[in-house]
Amino acid sequence: METIGEAATDTVDKYELSEAERDKYIETILTSKSDKKVVVAGPGTGKTYLFKKILEGKKNSLTLTFVNSLVEDLALELYGLSEVKTLHSFGRSILATILKKKIDIYPKLSKVIKEDFKILQGGDIEFDKIFHERDDSNELLKFYESRRQYYGYYGFADVIFAAVKLLEADKSTVPAYEQVLIDEFQDFNKLEVSLIDLLAEKSPILIAGDDDQALYEFLKHASAVHIRDRHGDEMPEYASFNLPFCARCPRVVVEATNDLINTAKKNGLLKERISKPYKYLPNKNKDKISSQFPTITHGSYYAKQIPWFIEKCIASIAEEIKNKFDVLIIAATNKQVRSIAEALKEKGLANIDHPDNSNDREINFFDGFNMLLQNKEDNLGWRIVSSLKMNPDEFNELIKKTGADYSKKIHEYLPKEFTSGVLETVKALKYILTDRSIDPELLTAIFKQFGINANKISSNFLIEKITALDPAKGNPAIRNIPIKATTIQSSKGLSADIVFITNFDDRFFLKDGNTITDQDICNFLVALTRTKKKAILISSVKDKTPSLLKWISKDKIETIK
Repeated sequence: METIGEAATDTVDKYELSEAERDKYIETILTSKSDKKVVVAGPGTGKTYLFKKILEGKKNSLTLTFVNSLVEDLALELYGLSEVKTLHSFGRSILATILKKKIDIYPKLSKVIKEDFKILQGGDIEFDKIFHERDDSNELLKFYESRRQYYGYYGFADVIFAAVKLLEADKSTVPAYEQVLIDEFQDFNKLEVSLIDLLAEKSPILIAGDDDQALYEFLKHASAVHIRDRHGDEMPEYASFNLPFCARCPRVVVEATNDLINTAKKNGLLKERISKPYKYLPNKNKDKISSQFPTITHGSYYAKQIPWFIEKCIASIAEEIKNKFDVLIIAATNKQVRSIAEALKEKGLANIDHPDNSNDREINFFDGFNMLLQNKEDNLGWRIVSSLKMNPDEFNELIKKTGADYSKKIHEYLPKEFTSGVLETVKALKYILTDRSIDPELLTAIFKQFGINANKISSNFLIEKITALDPAKGNPAIRNIPIKATTIQSSKGLSADIVFITNFDDRFFLKDGNTITDQDICNFLVALTRTKKKAILISSVKDKTPSLLKWISKDKIETIK
């Protein structure tokens, strides 16, 4: 008969054996003599820990990814161990070094030049696609380059393209490092991969990613084929490895992930997927969490009820665990994110972070005037301000004039009363930035120009100050729980104790609203595997089970009626 002491020893041995098995995978990678390694690492399987081990003792290393938020996290995790950059910032530094000059970047440049092309040539061209897919012989690149030079800036795609072309022309300029690390390789496109291949000619390289987490095929023409080729037989010069043990997610989330993948394969999907294990890593803390939260919760509520239900769940979880925890809310659209976050604030939940990305992709006055603040003759600054202040016919004529003669700056084509008015605004902005006094009427005009309601801002300020004196709203136990609300794409690299996936309906989570695709599966898996303790799925369509939910074994789902 087994004694209590023997059972405890068995449990310790189980945890030690699990840790030892995980460490074997790490050690196999560390001891490999190959200069080219590709590691397929599922969600929460210790990729950053691997990076730290790889970089130990190295003084000259480089880590590259493509998302700013991921760079910030990696830069902190690898602080003092590696230089961490986005691909476009690395391309910018390459250009600056080779060309020996300052390189200015405007992220929306390709959008500007696309608009110019439509005015001057009458076509609708996705220039980023030309760059991303390395269509180097495309004649339209000459038009792009002429406009780019006229404006004096690079965009995110063309700065990498320009760097790659220079490095390919003279490979002696390719920088060398003791170690190069590449993160999220499944979301790289052909252009970005060509830059990585150049680096791999000079330096030991480790590529990490997971084709189950590919999100950016449609946004930046990325393809998981690049990591699959290097992990398979297409490129045998790469030694391939896996990190199978998930230390982030509770058991039910790991098992649900495997349910989704297995069901997808049975239905003829994920045909090209890299076959790899994804396993729950037992340890004392995770086993306790897995026992405490043995299921994934699914509830169905009308869209306006979702914030109420989230607040209710947070309060219930707080009562159960009686300790600190954080929350991640993942919605399908930015509009849903903003709506939920604002509603939760109204309920008294004060510690909510939700990025306002409303102007990230649109060309706006702030972009143009910021350029003119730095240089009052800046062509791109004048072009942006003119596009937003002129009527369409006047603006089209302006662009046609610049297309006919590149020797003159844009402000030279503009009426004097127009330029003087813009420069007056620039001068006023300088006064504002340096805290100098400005005519109230001019200040009001500037606010109006930028779409700023000064009265509303002032009123909101007073409301905040006055209401701050009142007793705080909401439940004090959950009032300051850290909550982050974001979209699926922006959730990459994040994790939280409690994860809510909202508006979990076919119309939002299936690309065509009816048939499940490989991309739909990847999107859902990324969202679900952000979970460290409890996952809660919220549908907004009554009496209709989401198709993806049907692919998870029913015993793993707790449905709230």
